[in-house]
This record gives sequence, C-alpha cells and structure tokens, in this order.
Amino acid sequence: MLDDYLNWERYLIRSEVDLPEEYQYQGRLYRLAPADRLYIAGMGGSGVVGDLIRDLSFVWGWPFEAVVVKDYFFRGGDGLMLAVSYSGNTVETITAAAAALRRGMPVIAITTGGKLAEMGIPTIKVPKASAPRAALPQMLTAALWTLRKIYGVNFDTPSSLPYDERLADRLVKTLGARPTIVAPVSMQGLAYRVKNEANENAKLDPSVEILPEAHHNWIEGASGPIMAMTSPDIPAEHRTRVRLTVDLLSGEVFEVPMTVGGILTFLKHVGIATVKIASARGIDPLKTPRIDELKRRLP
Repeated sequence: MLDDYLNWERYLIRSEVDLPEEYQYQGRLYRLAPADRLYIAGMGGSGVVGDLIRDLSFVWGWPFEAVVVKDYFFRGGDGLMLAVSYSGNTVETITAAAAALRRGMPVIAITTGGKLAEMGIPTIKVPKASAPRAALPQMLTAALWTLRKIYGVNFDTPSSLPYDERLADRLVKTLGARPTIVAPVSMQGLAYRVKNEANENAKLDPSVEILPEAHHNWIEGASGPIMAMTSPDIPAEHRTRVRLTVDLLSGEVFEVPMTVGGILTFLKHVGIATVKIASARGIDPLKTPRIDELKRRLP
C-alpha cells in the first residue's frame, strides 16, 4: 500500500476523457450538458472525490453547485450526476444512480468495473490500486477531466507530487495524537479525507470540526490536541477563523494550496504518514476487518 502512495503520480489521468454528447438508457435519451447542480455520489474512498470537488468548486467559483450524495436515497431534481465507485459494486452509489436515471437525470460512472460499469451509461474506467482510498489520483482526475469536457472548468494537472519527509514525519506526530482536525467550510472535504485515512489505515479516531459553525458550539468544550488546516487560496474570513482558533487553543497548523496538485501532494503525505503510524502500531493498514464484517452482515 505504501508503494501506491509513493507513486501516486503514475495514476494521474493527464488527458481528456471520451464522452458522448448524449446517450440512450432503457429507451430514454439523456444529454450530457452543463447543469446548475452537479451531484457526486460515492462512499468511502470513492466518496472523497465528491468532497474534494465541492471544496474546489467553492474556492475557485466553478459554474455549478456541487452536491455530495452519500446515501441510498436520492431526492434531487434537475442536474447531472457523477457516480463514483472504485469497485463498481457500492450499493448506495448504484441505488442513487438508478434513482437519478429514473428522474431523467444523466449519470456518468467512474469506476474500475463491477455492476456500475454494466449499467449501460457512459463509464470512465480507471486503473486499480491496492484499495479504493489509494486510488484517489485516478478517480479525482477522471472526474475533473469530465468536468472540463462538460463545464469547461480549468484546473492544474500536476507533473509531480513531490515527497517531503519532514512533512510526513510531522503528520505522523500530529495524527498519532488523535487530534481534532479543524478546518473551514472551504476545506471540509480535505479535512474529512485526513480523518478517514487515519481511521482506515492507522485505525485511529481523530474528529473533525468545521468553521465557522464550530465557533458557535465546539470551541467552548474543546480539549486535546488540534490540527488546524488553512490555505492562501480560501476566503479571508475563513483564514481569520482558523487563525483565531489557534490563537485561543494553540495547535499544529498545516497550510495546503487548494489546487489539484496542492491537495494531492498533501494527501499523499497523509497516506504515507498513516501507513507509517500503522506500521509502528503493528497494524496492517490495508485490512479493514470491521468494514468487511459490516458488509457481510448487510442484507
């Protein structure tokens, strides 16, 4: 698994995706055209694609409202859906995609295969990795190239994701302390990805608090170590909220450029750090026995 993180650059999709302008599904015509609302359905390591697209669209003012769907149930109206499932067999994502299609909403799949690839809708297949969470570069860049084709959005395609051992070591120390991860709304998806990597790889339980809402409740009861996240690219109001949190409570501050390259470089280090924590604890970062048992017990 460590090799996947160390070599994330290999998995970046660097060219346009092939999509039709329209397609037929069960006798109905669907057009792939810009919509005011973009739904991104996905769970777990696949679901982070939607979280990060929401962050990026917030920061850079992309021409759609990004709505993340992480459930079986979908009640959306007009729009366009990206259904992201690494395995192609995620029941919540398949169910949400089917509901969107019934409502006349075009759906595009991003997957390695499985049932989602067999639905008969436009599908972008991505290379496999050791686990869904390690396949973020290919899933995210596939989604971004899709958005460039449909919406004309601009984003940076990083040529490399340089490794900084000092940053990785700092993340090992910070995440190993089970911190509260504090971030503004504009970095919410990034913060949850950090937490989820600590959960799945290192089997630790840090929490997340989102600003400014956390300044209306959590801050009064806050205790324990804090990992604060900020960026030069987010609104000044959000940077101020992060700074004031650290002024009052102290904590480790991590500054992340909110570009595709900046996000993936930081998350590469988070992945490596959480694998290192797992190794130090004698834990296999790849295995997720509780998640596997939950899937086994589901009807």
